Amino acid sequence: MTLVVGQNSYISVSEADQYFQDSLDGSIWSGLTDGQKARLLIEATFNIDSLPFIGFKKDSNQALEFPRIVTRTFISTEPR
Repeated sequence: MTLVVGQNSYISVSEADQYFQDSLDGSIWSGLTDGQKARLLIEATFNIDSLPFIGFKKDSNQALEFPRIVTRTFISTEPR
């Protein structure tokens, strides 16, 4: 499967490379092929999007769960 930012991944392989460059486990990430990295980013995105979130997608046509719109409703506990 081809990684497409905004469709099946939140970030590109190059963006993940930059992130992991200074990470404690960066050597593990750098030892992977671009194909392995892409599969892991797609899987991570799927896992994130499988979580229950409050609010709504910013655009109902967007493929991923983020960005989101969250409205706050305050319920008063004071008697009327």
